[in-house]
Amino acid sequence: MTRSRLKLQGRRIEGTYSSIPHAVQDSSNWRNASSNAIKLLMAISRNYNGKNNGDLSAAFSVMRAKGWASPNTLVWGLKELLHYKLLEKTRQGDFTKKPSLYAITWQPIDDLGNKLELCSPSKVASGKWKHPVPLFDRTLVEKGKRPNRRKKTFDTHSDKH
Repeated sequence: MTRSRLKLQGRRIEGTYSSIPHAVQDSSNWRNASSNAIKLLMAISRNYNGKNNGDLSAAFSVMRAKGWASPNTLVWGLKELLHYKLLEKTRQGDFTKKPSLYAITWQPIDDLGNKLELCSPSKVASGKWKHPVPLFDRTLVEKGKRPNRRKKTFDTHSDKH
């Protein structure tokens, strides 16, 4: 069938698409990642256009427009994706409107001028996703978290004296 006939019959979809190799999807790191983390990876990789790997943002202001309602879910998804090496951080963000930037690890990091701070451009993908890592343990990551400072409430109606 010719391309125009496919378009007329509605079988051809126009526009861009995301490509995640089956090898990545079949990896143990992908299988062990939570559904929220995989959903986040799909949303981030949707911004990859073939020449901007390393310039992928997951800022909450950007992700809110894509349906992410909780910054907490976003942060934990990023921590998990970095743990499983499906993403790598290319620039550390700060509080002056400069977001952290990320790269997908199954594509080479593109030359983005001075945007890359934590890595350098490459001609070959890092392939870090191929190397199995231990399961993501949120409790180990939370150890650096501040303790809960809520006041404890005492049961004044207990029968024990």
